[in-house]
Order: sequence, then C-alpha cells, then structure tokens
Amino acid sequence: MNIPLPHASGWAVDEHSRAELIAVDHATKSSLVVLRELEPGLVNHTMCEARARTLGLVPERATRTIEDVVTTGPEAFDTRVRVALEARGPAGGPLVGHVLAFGAYVRKCLFVHLTTSVASEREEDTLSQRLAMARVKLVAGITIDELDTVPRAKIGE
Repeated sequence: MNIPLPHASGWAVDEHSRAELIAVDHATKSSLVVLRELEPGLVNHTMCEARARTLGLVPERATRTIEDVVTTGPEAFDTRVRVALEARGPAGGPLVGHVLAFGAYVRKCLFVHLTTSVASEREEDTLSQRLAMARVKLVAGITIDELDTVPRAKIGE
C-alpha cells in the first residue's frame, strides 16, 4: 500500500508491530492509522465501519461531524468519509480534528483514521487545512499493490 503522507520525512511509521499501520508526525501533532483486512464474505462500507468499531479503532470521544460523504476511492473502494471535530471541554484546550474513512471492495475492508490537533482556536485555519489535505489528497491518494497486478515477464522471455 502506498500512502501519500504530506512532508513524508517527518513521519515515524510503524508497520510491523501491529496489524494496522501507525504513523505519527510530532511536528503537526498528527497520527494516522491504516488497516486493510480480508473478510470472509462480501462487505460494504457500513460493515467495514462496524468491523473497525469492533476492533476499537474508532474514537469513542464525542465529535461534531463537519462532512459525511460516500464516495468511490481510494481506487475502486466504496468509501464513507467523515470529517469531525472533538467536542471541547469548558476550559477550552486544543482543537482536535479527525478524518475517518471506511472503505469496502468485494471482500476487503480499508480503514483510515487521521487525527490532528492545534493548540487553540487561533489556529483553526491550520487545522482546517490539515483536515482538507487529508480528506482530498491522503485518503483519495492511497494506492493498493495487489500481488495479481504486479507486472510479470512471460515464460520464455
């Protein structure tokens, strides 16, 4: 799988210790979780969202949805994308945003979750830009390398 991370060199990526890929960018206070699973039967994005919830990959904190759309992509995945902001406490604190994508393709589920935060409302534009970039470029730009699509030389060549 190829994931177009903005400023890729700033991300620490762990793709070996867990089933899901985890990437963290300390400079932007952002984290990314990506999981692709093969399922025993046909799935749709609603079933893949339920699977992600069962695995504990969806935040339980209260959020306010900014955008909720169903689209095609990455690639041929039928995907529900939700952009949300965490509810803030009475004392204020950082603004935290999420981009969640639940994709389904035949018997495959794809889950993407970007979390990013800024210190205060004064940086709301920065948070909005990060969420928009993740929604438009990161989620849609994921490509999946399948073994059966790898070009192979014909026998005898």
